[in-house]
Amino acid sequence: MLDVARDRSNKGVVVERLGGRIGAIIRGITLSGDMPLEQARAVYDAMLRYKVIFLRDQFASDAEMNRFAALLGDPAPYKYDENPVDGDYAWHIKAGEIRADHWHSDLSWEVDPVSVGILSPVTLPDYGGETVWSNLVAAYDEMPDALKAMVDRLWAVHSTKKPIQLSFDNLSEADLAKERMFEGVSRGTRHPVVTVHPETGERSLMLGNVWSYFEGFTRTPGQHIYELIQHYAMRPENSIRWHWRMGDVAIWDNRASLHYGVNDYPGQPRTMRRISLKGAPPRGIDGQCSSRIE
Repeated sequence: MLDVARDRSNKGVVVERLGGRIGAIIRGITLSGDMPLEQARAVYDAMLRYKVIFLRDQFASDAEMNRFAALLGDPAPYKYDENPVDGDYAWHIKAGEIRADHWHSDLSWEVDPVSVGILSPVTLPDYGGETVWSNLVAAYDEMPDALKAMVDRLWAVHSTKKPIQLSFDNLSEADLAKERMFEGVSRGTRHPVVTVHPETGERSLMLGNVWSYFEGFTRTPGQHIYELIQHYAMRPENSIRWHWRMGDVAIWDNRASLHYGVNDYPGQPRTMRRISLKGAPPRGIDGQCSSRIE
């Protein structure tokens, strides 16, 4: 049975819970730059609570997404060293150009990763192409106390030098070229593995496949620790899988979740429209913030 909440002070916003630990769908509103601020605040609050929220029958253009995004925060360019053209922060992710079939939080190699992601489809395949999100607050909460005691003190380096693909077996020459380009960018940041959310105060994991190594550990034992922590992040109980339809919008808290673009639509077109909001350096439970490394 769906957990349905209606708040009349938010002008008819209806939030229907989709999963036990992550995900909700919002009905009764249209996202735009002209929507009431009370509704925009309700959307943002639902995202904070459920980590990822979905709406049907929304954006038809980049311009509409840009105007709505500005209500939630400060949009960030796709690459931090590039300026948007005419204030257009929306960019299109085309199948085959950027691989997202790995668990990640966006731009975690930066010292101030994006805070919120907004995504909607432009072109969808006939089948497949779903996206999965996981709740990193729930993943941390269910860890045994002994494991929490260890990860609370861990710091990790996230780096563009870490290959996105876990294996280069059977990759095309085009994919190999993308990997080499990705590795050629020298960006890296030291992050706490357990962060304190700047708005909710919740403790959350910060990891994903751009993780390179843990401070104080050599590669092999570090890999085992990584897999142990990721076990909780990837558990079905902590995740939700969304089947896209044209007109859908997903909005997620990049500070408290990982996501994964399922690559199961060989040879078919898939283009997604995307805007991210600027974030701040993550803070660990000891009060220390992330810092850039070279």
